[in-house]
Amino acid sequence: MNAKRRSVALLAAATPAESYFETPIRRIRAAAAAVAARRHWDVLMIVRRGSGIDDTEFASGLPAPIRSLRLVRTVEELDAAEGPFDLCVVCVRVVDEELLIKQVRERALAPLIVMWGWDNHHSRKRNLQISQLADLILPAHGYCAAYLLSPHTVMGGLVPLGSYQWSRATASALFARHRDRPRDNAIHGGFVSWRIAPERAAFVKRLCAGMRGHALRLVPGEGRMRYFERDPEERWLDWAAHKVGLILPFHKDLSTRFFDSLLTGQVPVVPEWCKDFDKIVGKAAATSLPVVRLAEETVPAVKAAWREAVERYDTDGAAGAERRHRYALENHHLVHRLAPLCAEIRALAAPDAVIETATGMGAVGSVLRRP
Repeated sequence: MNAKRRSVALLAAATPAESYFETPIRRIRAAAAAVAARRHWDVLMIVRRGSGIDDTEFASGLPAPIRSLRLVRTVEELDAAEGPFDLCVVCVRVVDEELLIKQVRERALAPLIVMWGWDNHHSRKRNLQISQLADLILPAHGYCAAYLLSPHTVMGGLVPLGSYQWSRATASALFARHRDRPRDNAIHGGFVSWRIAPERAAFVKRLCAGMRGHALRLVPGEGRMRYFERDPEERWLDWAAHKVGLILPFHKDLSTRFFDSLLTGQVPVVPEWCKDFDKIVGKAAATSLPVVRLAEETVPAVKAAWREAVERYDTDGAAGAERRHRYALENHHLVHRLAPLCAEIRALAAPDAVIETATGMGAVGSVLRRP
């Protein structure tokens, strides 16, 4: 067996190193088994900077075994939360989640804490600091998750992001209401000028200077809050007024912007360097939707992709927009990620679970292997 990976199933005569990894695994698997044994799960979900989430999404249609979901955005809301819950899911936005997890532990609000790494594609130091307080780590960006490996937690599989600023019911109603509204050819995209992503901001500036008739904009960090303060229908029309959306990743991630673009009927232009794209969407779906791939980070390449995307939109018009909308509505909302999240917990609790010690990106830790 590869020296980097040793299955927990082979620990009958454990070495000291293997025992070191086995002890936390036993505790975490016991907690997962206790949750998995329950018929119904009441879930506490913590999302800092979650003001943009339309939480009516969770009013109905929760996947089994989830019976209820309490969404908490602030310290004050967590203070007011009355447990116990069967499970706590912390959607880590690298704010101050370690303080909220500490409170969950101190108050025994939930026996199992899952870190869902919404922003694990940047701020590695902060992600590491927060992750050490969790039990199960589920990255939203799998291509760069190995640095989160730890002997004190278990790393599960990729659980990607999804659209969340409109619930499925709201999105369906808005699409139907504005289905026949004319769209313009201007390529659309609003990008926050984060200080830790100067390269993207510089590229957006080059695009704005080098292309005519675009609908791209670069906004300061506080502009994100102003956007989410707008009426949901106003936000929808900001997207649905355009045929094409440009998806520029923060790093190499596939962000919520992609799913919002599809949901509103746009043809997205997605860079080939979005690493998890093929795992989440796949080539067949990308062809049929369609999604136009961007090969180079240059102004001429974006212009060419833009032209192609407009042509692809015009080929089947409103029918194509509805196809993209339905695809996102039925597959890529935030609520759709809850079932695979539950599946990871059940896999961790299974008697035949295989957990290996793995290395990567300068880290060593325990990984749940799936068939």
